[in-house]
Amino acid sequence: MKQENFTATITVDATPQQVFNAVNNVRGWWSENIEGETDTLNSIFIYRDKYLTAKMKITELAPQKIVWSVLETNNEFFENKTEWNGTKLVFKITGNEKQTRLEFTHVGLTPAFECFNVCSNSWDYFITTSLKNLILTGKGKDISKDEQSYSTSFVVNQSPAAVFNAINNVRGWWSENIEGATDIPDAEFTYHYKDVHIAKMKIAALIPNKKVVWFVKDNYFNFTKDKEEWKGTKIVFDILAENDKTTVVFTHHGLVREYECYPVCHDAWTHYIHDSLKKFIETGKGNATPKETGQVASATDEQQHNDKPVTKSIYHRLLIAAPVEKVYQALTTQEGLAGWWTPDTIAKPEVGSILRFGFGPDYFKEMEVTELKPYSLVKWRCIRAFEEWIGTTLDFELEPHQKGCVLLFHHDGWKDYTTEFAGCSFAWALFFRSLRLLCETSKGAPYPDFEK
Repeated sequence: MKQENFTATITVDATPQQVFNAVNNVRGWWSENIEGETDTLNSIFIYRDKYLTAKMKITELAPQKIVWSVLETNNEFFENKTEWNGTKLVFKITGNEKQTRLEFTHVGLTPAFECFNVCSNSWDYFITTSLKNLILTGKGKDISKDEQSYSTSFVVNQSPAAVFNAINNVRGWWSENIEGATDIPDAEFTYHYKDVHIAKMKIAALIPNKKVVWFVKDNYFNFTKDKEEWKGTKIVFDILAENDKTTVVFTHHGLVREYECYPVCHDAWTHYIHDSLKKFIETGKGNATPKETGQVASATDEQQHNDKPVTKSIYHRLLIAAPVEKVYQALTTQEGLAGWWTPDTIAKPEVGSILRFGFGPDYFKEMEVTELKPYSLVKWRCIRAFEEWIGTTLDFELEPHQKGCVLLFHHDGWKDYTTEFAGCSFAWALFFRSLRLLCETSKGAPYPDFEK
């Protein structure tokens, strides 16, 4: 039976000499973590990342063909740590002054290898995206700073099997806005959050009760200069049994501080891993982003709106350097609300629940939660407070932003511009300063310190 060596091919508007030079500039398209010469016949160089160390010898170096022979490898990512030993990496270059075809083959890297899925996806990225970019623009896509990649962990009492199953039920803890299977080897699924983030994942490894690996095949952010920042990175869940407990180590390999999205992605992953996946494993209910649904106003809705008396509204808009998930938590949970509005808070993040906010021994407000759309909208109706507040409605609208989250607040239903209206508007501004401090620094300035 013929071996199916991994192969990737690109065709570029460049000369064969330009392609030859780019291939030999290995630090420009594969990794900066390389020791030794990469453009001299018979030289030996060493590639290193967090898991893989590979010693290569350049055994052919001609304008039409470059061959690296793998002398020695150690891959801590897999049980078989030396699979690459004895394999060869071959670059064949054909073309003319206008266009060149490059065919890359990792001879010996076949589907029988334990590392095939992860390695083939990685090679596909490095050849068809990073090397191609280097040839065409002079700059590759370096994701080699593995030691600095985002990583976090937690411990639960559940078994490795329960943890493995929960991780693979991605709609239960990350988002319901996912198309495709999330628990089948080699399957691909697509995640999207509004028009802000779209990511295409391939399940590169599913080792029961031990490891889950997703390879990011494609990515789009609408808030970064490089829209594809995640592309070519790996998302890894390591599952470790320790006595009667299970440790989950989550690492997004390639998500480093140099990325423009790093602050937002860091905080978002921290939320989904610690506040959603861990909770999903322990209770069966996570905090996944709910299914997006389009809502169209009806003629009846429009008529009811037109029949309402004209009222006044308080508006505030502010940018918070924290992800929408974190801000939403601050607006809906008892701990969050107490951290920025008043410590004397009783609250449940449930539609229909009554929130109670105390301001000293003699005054409190009560709000009914009328609508909750995780990470995008919170609505209240005031049922107890000063007379002018009663019956007013409060909307907190959240929109992702490249620097975090934009909050648009409107307090509707005021009958007139009064001194209470003016004082309330000013107080909201001070409290939203407190909200921003809480989300950005973990310490707000709630009542009675909000005016300091």
